Amino acid sequence: TLQLNDTITQGDRIRTGAASAIEITFENDFSIFLRPGTTLEITAARKKSAAYLLYKLFLDIGKTISRIKKSTGKETRFEIQTPSAVAAARGTEFRAGVDTDITTRLEVLAGKINVQAASKEVEVKAGEGTAVKKDKPPAIPKKLLSPPPLTNLLPLYRELPLEFQFEIVPGAIRYRIMLARDKTFKDTVRDQVIKPQESLNITGIEDGTYFLQSRSIDDLGLEGTSLELVEIKVKIKKL
Repeated sequence: TLQLNDTITQGDRIRTGAASAIEITFENDFSIFLRPGTTLEITAARKKSAAYLLYKLFLDIGKTISRIKKSTGKETRFEIQTPSAVAAARGTEFRAGVDTDITTRLEVLAGKINVQAASKEVEVKAGEGTAVKKDKPPAIPKKLLSPPPLTNLLPLYRELPLEFQFEIVPGAIRYRIMLARDKTFKDTVRDQVIKPQESLNITGIEDGTYFLQSRSIDDLGLEGTSLELVEIKVKIKKL
């Protein structure tokens, strides 16, 4: 079991449970955040020379978000390999996910990445995403959808269930809605996928201040950009 500030090394394999998450920080403050139900192996993490760093990760299943700063004075190669693709990045922020059908989905939030599969390579820029099926080349990068705005925000929520409704976003077939205790969404209390016309109802939540994000999901399963943080204040009235 990993504890806060433990050290992991090349060759280690990390798995998060259904209600757990972990952030791994590398030299130069690169980081990768593993969401619940994710399995990741550190296949390479070493200095090839005084000025060259190499990181290679294998994402077996699950979802991650990588934040890679541009290095100063050092050449760095950062790769995430999955069962169906390889993504190489420098100075970027991107999400990577692998489903049970071994489809890889990559969404770039800043910078760009190069994605290779089946002897073909595509460049995916900020605001774009691609999906890669097993033994197939990457799909042509497409623009990520905008997030669905919340339509019924209240200044204070006094009753359960909390009910959230969202605008319809053209091209979206589902929405991912996340509620967290922190602005970085590392302490998530709800992570749910709904249809665009559905409301999200949340029960079993304590009084306090939370933060809500929403994303649109397109027909390739790519998740779009995130809605700016919405503050949710909860104080359930006592009977």
